[in-house]
Amino acid sequence: MNYGIYELGMGMIGLLLMAAFWIAIIVGVVLLIKALIRRDERSDARARHDAVAGTPHAPGYPLPPSASAGSNSDALRILEERYARGDIDREDFLTRKADLTA
Repeated sequence: MNYGIYELGMGMIGLLLMAAFWIAIIVGVVLLIKALIRRDERSDARARHDAVAGTPHAPGYPLPPSASAGSNSDALRILEERYARGDIDREDFLTRKADLTA
């Protein structure tokens, strides 16, 4: 068979496009896996931070019975930080703030 330059050029373009497609798929999968791992690491770090600070993520976490007026200001500060980070929504924030300031 006698192929002209046009046919050979189109074959090379098709080959390059197919290679670019598979490279894009592989890079996309790798980036997705990295993003999921990074999200999991941030979640673990936040859980460790909250465990140290004594503020778990569970909604409705009651204050300890020994909470005094001095610790209420610390609890309010922590509550405001959690709201700023987006850990709790506005309704939950206002409910807990009312409990702390009552």
